[in-house]
Amino acid sequence: MATVTRMPCVVTGMKGTTTIGGNNYDGPIYTYGNLLPDQVIVNVQNALKALGYYSGDINGSLGVDTRQALTAYQQDYGLDATGAVDEATVRALGLI
Repeated sequence: MATVTRMPCVVTGMKGTTTIGGNNYDGPIYTYGNLLPDQVIVNVQNALKALGYYSGDINGSLGVDTRQALTAYQQDYGLDATGAVDEATVRALGLI
C-alpha cells in the first residue's frame, strides 16, 4: 500500500495514487530508483521533450500537457495509451 501526502508529494513503494502539482491527477505513478514521483515526472518530461513530444515546462507536475505528451508517445510506441507514468512507458523511454 502506498503512503500519500499532498505537498510535497511522497509515494512510498513502486506505485501510488496521488495529487501532483495541484492538477488533481488521481492515477498511478510508477517510481524507480528511490525517486519521488515529482523527480520521476521531471525525468519523463525531459525524455519526452528530447523526443519532441513535450514542449512545456520541466516542473515535475503531471499536468494536462504532460499527460497529452505521454499519451501521444504511448500511442506511437504501441503502449497502452493511458497518459500515465507506468512501468512500460518508463522502460520504453529508457529511464530504467
